Amino acid sequence: MLSPMVQIPAWSPSLSMGNDAIDRQHKVLFKLGRQLVGLLENSDADIQAFHMAINDFAESAREHFGAEEKVLARNACPTLVDHKARHDAYIDVLASTLSHNILTYRDRITLVEMVVDLVSTHVIEIDLPAREFMKDERV
Repeated sequence: MLSPMVQIPAWSPSLSMGNDAIDRQHKVLFKLGRQLVGLLENSDADIQAFHMAINDFAESAREHFGAEEKVLARNACPTLVDHKARHDAYIDVLASTLSHNILTYRDRITLVEMVVDLVSTHVIEIDLPAREFMKDERV
């Protein structure tokens, strides 16, 4: 069972990047993250449902990272290189874990912890400080 500390916070206007497209993508990632936590906490959850949910999350994350990086580049964000490196590292670990055809329960916990880290830590600690460079509606 997951630690009570492993939770996806609710998206709130205080997390807004000032960019409707990026905010919508963040909201989707928060929603998908909560679904994954719910599937993992439900011992009766079908492994196929978990696989589908994590794949949906991974695809949404890839799409979001690309869009976010384009906006940051257009706005000459000084932390773009670090931001992109964090995105790339996250996707590499996620892809590596997903490359296994069968996920053990521990693998699923690791994936959900990664999702929580992305949705909570990355958005709050990495994206919010770059908010002034995300105010571009042309994603």
